[in-house]
Amino acid sequence: MPEREVPKAMVLSVIAAGITGLFYLIPILFVLPDVSLLLAQAQPIGLIFKTVSYSRSTSDLESRTASIAI
Repeated sequence: MPEREVPKAMVLSVIAAGITGLFYLIPILFVLPDVSLLLAQAQPIGLIFKTVSYSRSTSDLESRTASIAI
């Protein structure tokens, strides 16, 4: 009965994505630099990834991925 299973799977996938997002965001929040430094940037997402990963190449890749997703 796909008409019952598909909506249930969609709801469960949203819940799973939310839980995964929390596991991703919580560690990032612990290593964020000072908020005033982030606000001084035009696009702070690159600085956030650079700070979190301690690597410029990783931050470049993640920034590009994030900008494509947005």
